[in-house]
Amino acid sequence: MTFQIQAIHLFNRVGQRRSVKFRLNELNIITGGSGKGKTSLIDIIQYCLGSTGFTVPSGVIRNHVEVFCLELVSEGTRILIARPAPETGRQVNTRMHYSTGFVPADLKLADVQSNTDVDTAIELLSREIGIQENRTDVGAGTRSSFSVSVKHTNHFTLQHQDEIASQSVLFHGQALEWVPQAIRDVLPYFLGAVDVDHLSKLEDLRMKKRELRRLRAADSERSDVSAPPLARRLLREAVSLSLIAGPTMDDAGVVLEALGGLLDFEPSEFEEFADEDQMTILVDNRERLRMRLAELRSSRREVVALMQHESRFSSEAGEQKARLETLNLLPNLSDAETICPLCFTSRPAGDSLAATLHEHLTAISAELEDVRGDTPQLQKVLDEYDKELNELSAELRLNQEEIEAGTTAHDAFIQARELNLTRAELRGKVRLYLSSTRSQIESSFTQSRIAELQEQVDLLERLLDPEGVQERLSTALALIGQMATEVATELQLEHAPAPTNLDIRKLTVVVDTPEGRYPLREIGSAENWLGYHLAVLIGLHSYLGRTNRPMPRFLFLDQPSQVYFPADHKDPSEEDLGEDDRESLIAIYSAVRKFIATSPSGFQVIVTEHADLEEEWFQDAIVERWRGHEALIPPEWLSGQSGDLG
Repeated sequence: MTFQIQAIHLFNRVGQRRSVKFRLNELNIITGGSGKGKTSLIDIIQYCLGSTGFTVPSGVIRNHVEVFCLELVSEGTRILIARPAPETGRQVNTRMHYSTGFVPADLKLADVQSNTDVDTAIELLSREIGIQENRTDVGAGTRSSFSVSVKHTNHFTLQHQDEIASQSVLFHGQALEWVPQAIRDVLPYFLGAVDVDHLSKLEDLRMKKRELRRLRAADSERSDVSAPPLARRLLREAVSLSLIAGPTMDDAGVVLEALGGLLDFEPSEFEEFADEDQMTILVDNRERLRMRLAELRSSRREVVALMQHESRFSSEAGEQKARLETLNLLPNLSDAETICPLCFTSRPAGDSLAATLHEHLTAISAELEDVRGDTPQLQKVLDEYDKELNELSAELRLNQEEIEAGTTAHDAFIQARELNLTRAELRGKVRLYLSSTRSQIESSFTQSRIAELQEQVDLLERLLDPEGVQERLSTALALIGQMATEVATELQLEHAPAPTNLDIRKLTVVVDTPEGRYPLREIGSAENWLGYHLAVLIGLHSYLGRTNRPMPRFLFLDQPSQVYFPADHKDPSEEDLGEDDRESLIAIYSAVRKFIATSPSGFQVIVTEHADLEEEWFQDAIVERWRGHEALIPPEWLSGQSGDLG
């Protein structure tokens, strides 16, 4: 039992439907330019098949789609599985719609209303394709429980554009941290090497081995702890911490008794340093005092400079005035109006030289009086500055003493707290030591539990039959490798026709050549990476189909032609292909078409492409062409027009 995809239906918030329909057991191609929504189809399929995240890109699709729906066909039975978009502020929506039977041609939003939860819907679909009900309680690690379901088939049916030609990733989602182990767990089941119970037993074996390692480690530590040298070392440490007055003793009884006394020690309760806020205030006050002190000193320097300047001026001006007055050069102003003050000869009336000299002398005398009047005021200001400077200096010294005292107290607090913590840690070590040496019953129980677990581990390993599993797995991988080698040879890949194999442990392709074994990461060229991806996927699905394993019979390939186009072409077309690259791309599609044609149980391949080859078979395979305004989200939705696009 299995399924293929008949259609992907999208519903917007007003109930309009956009349907992308596919042909069963055929090659289906959607070709179009960049940004049309081709790659988003993978995200939609994952979401409808129960993914724990919503990876549909933000933008047009998220803004317009209300419900995502897959219409599946399983042996003639139609299955509808739909999931609403996450509500605002949520990562996913945990409600789903699941129904089987008749699907109306004019499917409405009301037909896919949620009727169950995600887990139930995925369980029903898993049963539909033949995966039996199963669940393993892990109890630890990243997975609280684990079960094989249809969700795990996505790893083998989907190839994102970043994966299809990857050198390091073979399966879908493999780059995520937790996925590789999940793939290793489920692949043997899908290949038929083990049954579903094998997975639960395998997880049970892992848990018991984990507990066994823990108990053995604890038992080993207990044995180490019981050694007498440890007791003496603990006692010496207690003496160094002043918990016990030395000297230390070698007698075991005395040592144990002394250590027992340490259990009465109660560590002190230490809050934050009580004067922390006061220290902050002191430091802030010191900065304020320093700034004020600097301001005062600067102002004082300015006053002193002014007084010195005025003193020099007063001295020089006084000397000049004194000379003039001593020489008696200037007569009375009334006489000076007609007598020259230099030669004492008569001068014409109106000559103002004497008056001018008298005016200068009077001005100098006035300035001298002003300067002599300012000096006492400046001295007063200077005295006030000196007084405040002395007060500030005293206050700053007191402040510094308080800061130093606070710092000393803080250092003492830190030392006391660290000593207290060290003493508390030692008490914990002593308690562990004494409990281990005095718990023979517990030790005996641990030994009994270890023996019991070892028996259970041995039984599970026999039931799991690792040799039989490995034999069945090797057979399956050999058949897969045989088909992969044929495809690689047809594609003329590097190292072909050397055997091509799937390495399930490292989850990669390995080519065995006479020169050595080459994993995919050691093989060059994106064309080879694409080819080996396709070869192994065809080999895998060929084996799964021929053995009727519970795996969907479809493969979704996202833009395989990308390796043939120049890297800087955002929206490449067929004209960008060289002749050799065009032939290589045709060879890729020929391998896909051959696989579909020869698959005994039928197989569907869906490809999203930039390329639009003119070959008739390629044109016949196109189900939609998204160019111009055509895209996954129709222009009618963007413009708000009504009507469905079936």
